[in-house]
Amino acid sequence: MIRTQIYLTENQRNELAATAESENAKLKTLNTRHYPMLKNLSPAYKK
Repeated sequence: MIRTQIYLTENQRNELAATAESENAKLKTLNTRHYPMLKNLSPAYKK
């Protein structure tokens, strides 16, 4: 897994979450607070 740091606006995060949900894809993130709309989201890994 390649680890990158990308800064997204709130609208971009909402669009990303909606796309992941509609495509039944898993969203990987360390900051789950940015995606409260996804109920079963867990961190990509534990630090």
